[in-house]
Amino acid sequence: MNVLRIVATAAVGLFLSCCASPYEVPVADQFESSGPLAFNGIADYLKQGDVRIVWIHGMCDHDYSWAVNRRDTLYESLGASVTSSDSRGVYGPGDPYPVRSTAHVGGSTLSTDYLVWSPLSTAFKDRLRYDDIESEGGRFPYRRASLNKDLKQTLINRCLVDAVVYAGPNGDRIRDWVKAQVCEGLSGIVRSGKCRIPETGPPPRTVLVAESLGSKLLFDALRSIWEESGRSVRTAEQLASIQSVFLLANQIPLLDAADRPATGEKAAASGELDFLSVLVDVRAQVPKAFARTLPELQVIAFSDPNDLLSYRLSGKGLQFASVRVINVIVSNAPTYLGLFEMPDAAHCGYKWNRNVVGAVAFGYHHGIRSLAYELPKECGLVTGS
Repeated sequence: MNVLRIVATAAVGLFLSCCASPYEVPVADQFESSGPLAFNGIADYLKQGDVRIVWIHGMCDHDYSWAVNRRDTLYESLGASVTSSDSRGVYGPGDPYPVRSTAHVGGSTLSTDYLVWSPLSTAFKDRLRYDDIESEGGRFPYRRASLNKDLKQTLINRCLVDAVVYAGPNGDRIRDWVKAQVCEGLSGIVRSGKCRIPETGPPPRTVLVAESLGSKLLFDALRSIWEESGRSVRTAEQLASIQSVFLLANQIPLLDAADRPATGEKAAASGELDFLSVLVDVRAQVPKAFARTLPELQVIAFSDPNDLLSYRLSGKGLQFASVRVINVIVSNAPTYLGLFEMPDAAHCGYKWNRNVVGAVAFGYHHGIRSLAYELPKECGLVTGS
């Protein structure tokens, strides 16, 4: 027995010693772009003046606590002084809601909109609860292996179903609501189903942050706003105020397969960068005098190579001097024996990866400024994670 215990202990020790995070120090690259590798974070823009952020979550159930966690983490890292913050207010169980707050950082104002859209898909998820095993409130009487049960009841029935709902006609309510919120985040208002941008002063610097499925929702909204405007100059100027887009687990290349052409005249020569064409087109339409005042647009995609639901951006064929695409390769969890990284941690880990949050807050200047404190680890892809 003692021998078996020694062997088992040695095996466990060997297994743990053979785990590593190959990109614990992130690797960044920029495609077809000249100049030093660097990008701005929110703190850099705040040094220049007021900043607004529109932040949207991805698949799985999300609620007010998601917005509060993101807000508090960002504000703590920036040393922000909160001046106002929305509570959830009165919403029905199927109602989406924004969580808005305002803070001061130095002499600048930081306005944030966190878009909680997942209640719009709750009814479709609840319709699948019959598939849960009987001991957990469902009507499935047969045995399932515990890991497979967790994956079925959470990853499939509470998470991936969001992408299915969004891809079809049932996703229209999500599309309409997200478009209205993004429109408002760009100082516009939706009338008769269309985003109207009023004649106001110069737009503040805008930063967009999207997680997972939220990347597709966000750019669908931007594309809709641009097309509905008839490519108006005012809308172009407002959309051109977007200076940074941070994509945490970018899924656009996968999800664009539902509604974007793959071949033919309308297909993007740059492959997965078809989604970016709307912002490139916007910058091409603004008046030349205004265009000369615009800093470059930076699109930053964070990806763990072991994240099954994340895609790098290629930048191939992107011919626009004031747009840069940068990939930041990270490890969200250890890789064991070179064989696997826990899939839930690989996909969810961006939000607790101190390098990712540090890069969003402070950018990349001769490296990434990692946060000095631990972030809470919660996922939702697997029961209890």
